[in-house]
Amino acid sequence: MRKVTLALLALGLVVATAASAANAVRISQIYGWGGNTAAGAWRSDYIELYNNSCEPVNVAGWSVQYKSSTGNFADAGTTHRYCPITSGVIPPCGYFLVEGYRHSAVGVPLPASDAQAIGPGVPLINLGGNYGAIALFSDQVINRDCNQAKAVAVDLVGYGLSANCKEGAGTMAANALATEAFVRKQGGAQDTDDNAADFNIVTVVAQTPTPVVHNTASPSNPDCMDLCGACCLRGGAPGACIQATAVQCAALNGIFLGVGVPCDPGICATPTSTQSWGQIKTIYR
Repeated sequence: MRKVTLALLALGLVVATAASAANAVRISQIYGWGGNTAAGAWRSDYIELYNNSCEPVNVAGWSVQYKSSTGNFADAGTTHRYCPITSGVIPPCGYFLVEGYRHSAVGVPLPASDAQAIGPGVPLINLGGNYGAIALFSDQVINRDCNQAKAVAVDLVGYGLSANCKEGAGTMAANALATEAFVRKQGGAQDTDDNAADFNIVTVVAQTPTPVVHNTASPSNPDCMDLCGACCLRGGAPGACIQATAVQCAALNGIFLGVGVPCDPGICATPTSTQSWGQIKTIYR
């Protein structure tokens, strides 16, 4: 879910930069058939997150929440629709794995998860395999209805034919079968705010694995990293350098020094009284 962050510029570029990176996080995979007996199935439900920005994103204090075709996200009183994330950082152009319901023996174990939705003997997220909705929040407030969730969620995905809370007007082609997962296109990068257009239904073969399930230790999305470079900030923090794409840098009113350029010390030195930022850009390049 893409959000407008320009209003945050009034609060300073550092705040806006953090917000821009956070808004680049989205749900990239959903699998709700953990522990079924079909060949090739995973042992656990899972939700994979992806950071489509050049900066790391701290997700401590965030939460992943589930709703079925009835009720709200993480309904008050339920014990199987909520995963608070107590700590964790998603690397630039990287991933974060949330593990849900886990069968004791059936299915292939997941790669190491970065957050477990498992309480003392109780699965805190037990996803519907066919359809449902997942919301990613930058807080841990529960019991939001669909409209409330859409207003504040970092990302929201309604999956399957019967999903009644989703982004966009389209409907996914089918419900997922026991050996299928919902996978965002372009390695998690595509986000048109239309779930039906942004996701494919992919056959799961956990032994391969297909699709590849990522965590924070997985390689970054190369198509994302290939767009990152040094961005010199102006305004609230003159001289500061962040890694960003040219588009992200322009949105922050920064000077983009080029793809692959590192933020070396002094690369974004504040201009002198006789220099403009445009002159500084020429000098750097």
